Amino acid sequence: MEKLYKNLKQLLENYCLCDNCLGRTVAQLLHGIDNKERGKTIRYFFGFLVDSNEAKIKNCNLAVIPLRNEKEVRQEKCYVCGGLLEKINEMAKKVVNEINKSNIKFSTFLVGCKLPGIILKRDEEIRKIVGIEYSESIKREINREIGKIIESETKKKFSSKKPELEILIDFRKNKITLKPRSVFIVGYYEKLKRGIPQAKWILEDGTKKRRTSIQEIIEKVIVKHFRAAGIRLSAAGREDVDVRCLDWRPMVIEVLQPKLRNIDLKTLENEINKSSFIKVKLERYGERRDTSKIKEERHDKTYRAIVVFEEPIEKEKLKKIKQLKGEIILQKTPTRVLHRRTDLLRKRRVKSISYKILGKNKIELTIKAEAGLYIKELIHGDNGRTKPNIAELIKNKVKSIKLDVIKIHRII
Repeated sequence: MEKLYKNLKQLLENYCLCDNCLGRTVAQLLHGIDNKERGKTIRYFFGFLVDSNEAKIKNCNLAVIPLRNEKEVRQEKCYVCGGLLEKINEMAKKVVNEINKSNIKFSTFLVGCKLPGIILKRDEEIRKIVGIEYSESIKREINREIGKIIESETKKKFSSKKPELEILIDFRKNKITLKPRSVFIVGYYEKLKRGIPQAKWILEDGTKKRRTSIQEIIEKVIVKHFRAAGIRLSAAGREDVDVRCLDWRPMVIEVLQPKLRNIDLKTLENEINKSSFIKVKLERYGERRDTSKIKEERHDKTYRAIVVFEEPIEKEKLKKIKQLKGEIILQKTPTRVLHRRTDLLRKRRVKSISYKILGKNKIELTIKAEAGLYIKELIHGDNGRTKPNIAELIKNKVKSIKLDVIKIHRII
């Protein structure tokens, strides 16, 4: 008690403080009252001591106290907040106005603020005098008090866990930013046509190549229904631009800054599936952790490849293909992606392989492979960067490959 008394007295002797900033130094003491009430209680306690000549404190801290002995009392701005805390109600009303104008739909929200550095520095200074264990930061008080007003005005719930709307108030620039929390949709896609990348095709100069993508087909529908800024598409791997994916590849769609939420997934699915390029299944609404989880998934896959060789195929040599079943394939990073990936040596296993002759120089291959095996390079060899490879085994160079993913072996 003596220590707390001395520390509070030291504050009032050396700093001009408003009720909020004074009370915030003991915010962890006494429940059921706010910092302004705490500050007023402390000020009046010391006012009794001053009026009985038992204590001397900084004159400006007595401005609101009706002292018995009339004295000249001057009013000064608070050393810490400089009067900013007097504008809380005004700022909260501005936030509510911005929310109403935005037409953002939400049920929970979180408030954050940015303050001038001098306020943060001085706040830390006075908190240390009384003891950090008793106090709270000015940012926390502002966020909470503005949050109370927003709750009252909007009938929405303040929540620090997964808020649907984040409200950032920059007191330095007098700026309010509303950021709706992303919506996550867990689902699957099939790619039915060749020539379509998974993500937007951006060239090295930052411009977009004139080619649609799986992401853009999905984005067009999602943005319209959620009134969103865009989407991020994350999937369990990806197929090359010229490869079809005829089984359901797991994906997560992150809807960025949606103004609307909880759109019927079947409605979205049916509209996306009007496309002749892709088909989707939208399974459920998810969480951010679904994105990282799906990126970590590694699935074995079965491929179908229609391969045309430069020379007529010798049937006896073709039988050597079966030797690859169970074989560990050594692959250096393919030449076609070497410009954007590190040159590494991979070891991947062929789980099963079979073939069907379609013509004198044409065959159909069915290959089940461990996740991460480059199938085109397994077939043509990539100038010796993949060993063993089919072209080398049958002594026949590859002219063309049409490749499809026909099965993604998901672990259930």
